[in-house]
Amino acid sequence: MRLILAGLAGTLLLSACGSTPSAEETLAQNCTTTFGDDAEFFDQFIRDSRLDSIETFCDCYASNVATSETLLAIHQTSLTALLDARGDGSADVQQEARAVFGRIDNGELEGLTRQQFDDVGEYLEDIGQGLSETGTCPTL
Repeated sequence: MRLILAGLAGTLLLSACGSTPSAEETLAQNCTTTFGDDAEFFDQFIRDSRLDSIETFCDCYASNVATSETLLAIHQTSLTALLDARGDGSADVQQEARAVFGRIDNGELEGLTRQQFDDVGEYLEDIGQGLSETGTCPTL
């Protein structure tokens, strides 16, 4: 019996190690990749929010977005579009956002409207403002 339980525990441990990240974890990782090298974003949202890292900001952001599958899909699409716009490795989110708006306007980006993309930016600002005001992750 003990051998069976030990085998079961080992199997569960291995399956947990090999599991894929949740949608929330993926969004947080994409947020960190998208905004982590942008000095202006860091100054605006991290220093002003009294945070110690972009990861803290992105974890807060992702935990709020993950409460809605619809929001999660829109935000994931938006961050992916920003990462795709990076192309040359630049770390200028404003420039990348202009490129995404251009792709939306030209019909090159399906599943995302200008309003949705703009709303994602406002959502990020709301997270930053909430963190700045209270020093804790706001619930939006």
